[in-house]
Amino acid sequence: TNMTQVADVAAAVLAHLQESGWINSRLFSDALDYCHDLLLDAGYSFSILDEVDRLLTHPCVMMVAGCQDRQLLRARVEAAYATIKRLNRPFRVVFSGLNPEAARAPTPVRTVNEAREMQAYFFALRDRDPDGAKLEVEPLPKLDQAATNTIANIKNFLTPSYLISPQSDVFVVSSTFHLVRLARQLEERLQGDASLPVHQLFLIGAESNFTTPAVPTPSRYLKSMMNDLFTDALTRRTDRG
Repeated sequence: TNMTQVADVAAAVLAHLQESGWINSRLFSDALDYCHDLLLDAGYSFSILDEVDRLLTHPCVMMVAGCQDRQLLRARVEAAYATIKRLNRPFRVVFSGLNPEAARAPTPVRTVNEAREMQAYFFALRDRDPDGAKLEVEPLPKLDQAATNTIANIKNFLTPSYLISPQSDVFVVSSTFHLVRLARQLEERLQGDASLPVHQLFLIGAESNFTTPAVPTPSRYLKSMMNDLFTDALTRRTDRG
């Protein structure tokens, strides 16, 4: 709890500095590079989508993780849409997320039902895309309206309700910084249950670390990203003693 509080305060300070004009886009680029390096250190490798296309041999299932910030949420949906369009093959899509405070009334949240908002935005993208009718997605995407955090996102997704047996090629889409946490939860679940029908795993970040990032809502994005990175750094330090 103390580490979480320290990470949150430090991230909030950086977000305030960004809003005040004391931080430029270099921090975003460096932080996204760090996220990328963390995933490489965890054993993942970088691939362009043309290479991924040649690796796919099983039904494709994609989870898009929700977010309270609507701009971040929409960036994730746009990344999911672009990936499916580029790969041009059938996909089952699972939109995952319900606000943790949604059961309370009145609810002081920006996005109560993240899964439904992502579904609506995905089909809005398809409807205004001249080539949208060519997308091969299940007519009724799956909605995980029970997941209220990262652990639940992954736990609920890795079930027969969403995956396709006997094996699925799995895609997980989120903000680039969030992939680090998602990957950790994925690995724990997959290592704990060898029977899960996951053949290959692909992580798709909504922002690139190779170009100057045009991140949505910069101060809120920076706070969320640095909170995750500070938490990761403090956890690693504790684990090492």
